[in-house]
Amino acid sequence: MRVFRSLGRFTLVAGPVLVLLVFVLAAFLMWVLVTAPGSRWALTTAVEAAGGRVQAIEGSVWNGLRVGELDVDTPAVALRFEGLTLQADWRRLLERQLHVHTLRADTLWVDLKPADDTATEDAATEPFSGADLPVSVRVDALAVGELILSQHGRPLPYTIGGFSSAVSVGPERAQFWLRSLALSSDSLEAALEGEVQLHALQHPWPAAVDLDVEVQGLRPAAPVCFRGMLPTLPGGATPADPLAGVLAGLAADACPVTLHAAARGSLESVALTLSGSGQGMTLDADLHLEPLRAMPLRTAQLALVLPDGSSLKGHAGWDDTEGTGQGGEREGSPLPEADSVLVGELRAERLDAGGLAGGSIPPAVLGFDSTFRLEVDAAQTIEAGALHVEFHEGSEWNGLPLSGRADVALSLVGEGTRNAGAAVGDEDAQHAKERVHDATAPAANDASPAVRDAVASEAAALLPAVIHDLVVHRLNLDLRLGENRVHSEGSLGAPGSLLSLDVQAPRLAAFWPDLPGGLTVQGELSGSLVEHGLDLKGRYVPAGSSAGVLGSAPFAAALKAQGGWGGTPEGWR
Repeated sequence: MRVFRSLGRFTLVAGPVLVLLVFVLAAFLMWVLVTAPGSRWALTTAVEAAGGRVQAIEGSVWNGLRVGELDVDTPAVALRFEGLTLQADWRRLLERQLHVHTLRADTLWVDLKPADDTATEDAATEPFSGADLPVSVRVDALAVGELILSQHGRPLPYTIGGFSSAVSVGPERAQFWLRSLALSSDSLEAALEGEVQLHALQHPWPAAVDLDVEVQGLRPAAPVCFRGMLPTLPGGATPADPLAGVLAGLAADACPVTLHAAARGSLESVALTLSGSGQGMTLDADLHLEPLRAMPLRTAQLALVLPDGSSLKGHAGWDDTEGTGQGGEREGSPLPEADSVLVGELRAERLDAGGLAGGSIPPAVLGFDSTFRLEVDAAQTIEAGALHVEFHEGSEWNGLPLSGRADVALSLVGEGTRNAGAAVGDEDAQHAKERVHDATAPAANDASPAVRDAVASEAAALLPAVIHDLVVHRLNLDLRLGENRVHSEGSLGAPGSLLSLDVQAPRLAAFWPDLPGGLTVQGELSGSLVEHGLDLKGRYVPAGSSAGVLGSAPFAAALKAQGGWGGTPEGWR
């Protein structure tokens, strides 16, 4: 009974005190949130405690707050808000929802500071995931009138304005609407709008993104003014209507470009679609990306149409399954194994290559179908490549009809590299030269194949890497240019290889302007650069040739040779 009596007495004394304390706290909270003086005091105290500065505070947190100027300084960035407005429905917190009607800044100054390298090194390597929010967040209007960027106090040469957006963040999903965003610099203006949907707030961040961009170049040197960057860009048809021609002339300096981008996927795999148009051109592209890989771009498909109606279409993709990285030969292919293989196709229709090259090559209008293959190792070093091209009817080079096909396959990591590296190792280069000299003596010609292979490998070690590594596995050409014809078949650069050559070029100027005379070459080349042979016959007819006149009469030559590279001093023997 005494316990109950004591508890009752404590309640009679402490109860009113606790009620009074709760009342005081509630009154203080109401004063801070509802009244202008309370909101001004709370905001000023909090900002100054964080090392910032705030002034010109109007209104209250509960009914709407406006701040004339707010400065916040952090180690990474300094922020300055002018005309900051906040208006929210705080009663929705009872429903576990933070509903902000307006969060706007008339002007936002952002000064970027030097990055802290130590913080980057100490950053966690685990995938980032969003924190669990106790409430859902909805912002109806998130806006910035003008964003001025600077770095170390120096203004950057572009500004951002007219930013208007909305945000919705739930327990599992989030959505962002970009209603408008304007970018400007001294050479271009851009307007953006789009939408981002996050389907999960954790790694790998599955999302859907749609973005529309309109860009306008302000001067011919702008990055989006293609004709300013490439004056020889093929143009479209001349308007038949005189008024249309006048309008086209007035708009000649305009460089509009519109672009739509759509992305679906996550950080593990993204499908990106791009479509753009402007200045008489259209572009459509489909990309497959894996952002977490060292080589993010996995496949690409594009279609480009130029103002004159010519087009370039192609697709390419990486295939990591075809190579094993063992350095052997792949079944059905003369090329060595690689860690990654890039394969693709490229097709051109009436492409004005001469105009696109800016006059650096002769006039050329090309149509062709081609396939290509590029093999690289784990260090992204090119090991081998292959190209097959077939020209369409109507193709021209230097004003002459071009037809035929080309099929080329080569590798830049030949047997010479592998064997030479294993044979020479860390020995002194002079000792290697002495061994080659001894081995390439006349007696070595009668040695066994194993000895000859060792000689070739050590001799290859003395050659420049680009020369002794190059092996042409296939060089099959059948091309016609006007009256000229080039035909070759076979391989070159490996032991036992043989390349037959037949060139009939009565006009060398067809290949390149101002090349004089005509040339005929027939014969064969065999072996590798370390040990090779050739048997060639040729005839040259100078321009304005006159029979029997020294210096202008045609002349013929035959060359037959057999030898190798090595010895001391190093050279061909």
